[in-house]
Amino acid sequence: MTEGERQNYSRLEPGVDIDMELAGTDLHIPRQDWDDPAMQELAGFIVRAEELQQDLFKAATQAGCEKSPPFLDGAHSLGQRYLTAEQLLRVILAMLKEGLGVWETRQEPGSRNFDYLEEKLTTALEPYGMTIIPRSKAP
Repeated sequence: MTEGERQNYSRLEPGVDIDMELAGTDLHIPRQDWDDPAMQELAGFIVRAEELQQDLFKAATQAGCEKSPPFLDGAHSLGQRYLTAEQLLRVILAMLKEGLGVWETRQEPGSRNFDYLEEKLTTALEPYGMTIIPRSKAP
């Protein structure tokens, strides 16, 4: 394997592996754009990211109930790591969905969507000692 390549652990074939009609409807993609390869690719990324986000959310809520194996001990619990990844995926999804459905408006400082991004980033990174300071609020 050369640098920049990664092992594909997925059993899915490359390309669009989603129900575009269902995804297009859920994402409020205009029907005339469903056959556009770029839109199919974007919808595929969104669907896979949403599935991972939902899996991480479930894992974060369950991880607090179980003791982690010693090799997983770290500065942050496994549940906290899952929660951080889940919150970051919410930000990624919001960025991918910009222009679609509830994310129709631009994500600019002062907008409701921007506040959502700030909240999720803050929740994700605070346990790691990081603070989010939007440019509009920076000194």
